[in-house]
Amino acid sequence: MKELLQPFSPDKKEEMRSLLDSLGEKIGREWAKDNTIRRVDTPLLQKWGQDLTSAKRKGPDVLTEAIRNLDTEVNDLLA
Repeated sequence: MKELLQPFSPDKKEEMRSLLDSLGEKIGREWAKDNTIRRVDTPLLQKWGQDLTSAKRKGPDVLTEAIRNLDTEVNDLLA
């Protein structure tokens, strides 16, 4: 998370930290379930990590959009 938050201004950093905390909690709770029932697996986690790293290289606006899109994707997956 520390790496992902680097490009943000101090004000935006707190907002993104809160969103990433929430997102990490949702993902972690699902990933920790038994393999037969969980909807988040290791390859999906790796893909999301790569997506966020790639978005970070493109700047804070792209990264913000990627984080928000991932949050929506996780919510849809868990619904």
